Amino acid sequence: EQGLAAPDHLRALAAEGAELVLSKSDLLATLDRRIGIDGLAVTAGTLTNLAVINQIYGFAIGDLLQELIAATTELVLRSEDPEARVARIAGAQFVILHGSTDHERVTRVIRKLQRAFNTVALNRHRRSVAPRVAMVSLEVPDDDGIDSAEVIKILGYSQLRTRPSHVDPVILSKEVDHRHWRASLRQREATASRVTDALRRGAVEVHFQPVIELATRNLYNVEVLARIRTEDGLLTATEFIDSVYQLGEIVELDSQVFARLAEVGQQLAGVTGHLFINVSPVSLLSPDFLDLMSRTMEKLRSDGLGMVVVLELTEQAIVEHLDIIHDLHERHNVKFAVDDFGTGYSSLKTVSDLAVSRVISHLKIDGSLIRDVEHSKEAYKVVLAIANLAK
Repeated sequence: EQGLAAPDHLRALAAEGAELVLSKSDLLATLDRRIGIDGLAVTAGTLTNLAVINQIYGFAIGDLLQELIAATTELVLRSEDPEARVARIAGAQFVILHGSTDHERVTRVIRKLQRAFNTVALNRHRRSVAPRVAMVSLEVPDDDGIDSAEVIKILGYSQLRTRPSHVDPVILSKEVDHRHWRASLRQREATASRVTDALRRGAVEVHFQPVIELATRNLYNVEVLARIRTEDGLLTATEFIDSVYQLGEIVELDSQVFARLAEVGQQLAGVTGHLFINVSPVSLLSPDFLDLMSRTMEKLRSDGLGMVVVLELTEQAIVEHLDIIHDLHERHNVKFAVDDFGTGYSSLKTVSDLAVSRVISHLKIDGSLIRDVEHSKEAYKVVLAIANLAK
């Protein structure tokens, strides 16, 4: 913990003494044997900036940083918890099975590890490349029927729920409701399976929600809503969208939405002047999706749908995909709506420029601001300012 780490020196130090590193299968087998011991703790660490380091400096630097993290882990554990064992589980994640069952001692070990990780760095061309390791630790529940595989799943879910940072590790005591988390995990697995199966069957449906102008009570536009048909009924977006992103299926979802739209063009013709469609920025980077969207737009217009198609994107997505947005506007006269405006990343200059060039046609104020209008002067002022900006 004295400054920039020397890679060869760290490796040499870590090679001394007992071997603490196990294979993933050996660590799980050891964990299975020890489940039921009171105070048994496991800790997960994730090198959160590995992907960025690989992109900027190359995989060789990323691999070297992972070696340094492994060597640092061994050094600290050999000094503070010599009976502990560690294994690399997947990618940038490692798991420590602590030898000590004393909660306070485990806490001290984790905090010392965090301090040590935060001093490790590579001095590459006189510029420091520093790893950022986030850790979460929990005591293993001794519930009947639990095994090492489920412990690792609970550990992963605890990372998702608590979102530890490289500054402060999250240390969970035995009071955590593991049964609730296990139930949530089973629900997530079931939803993921239903979503995957539905997408493979092409079971995405499009439903249409009318938007009414309050002053006239007339139909102003129609918003396209994606729904997934399962054996248990329809899933709304709030029920499946997280799983779709986590499974890497968002391009498939958006593609099926546009494919369905092409099939119902005749029914939509003459109903509305604006059709609002949510689309993921991930899909805008897919050549296959852009080609499908182009064909769908041509099909809608050939069916006599003389309307403006408005794609809904967040402020950040618009700022990050300006080239694609300008191209879609010029080629297909597609308009864009800024979704959840007022809560996320904001570039008023960019939004203003796109509005002047008629690329952006609508600002959709985030619902959290609308709900607070009656009770919060600050929310009212923000909504009024956005309304005036839109004019």
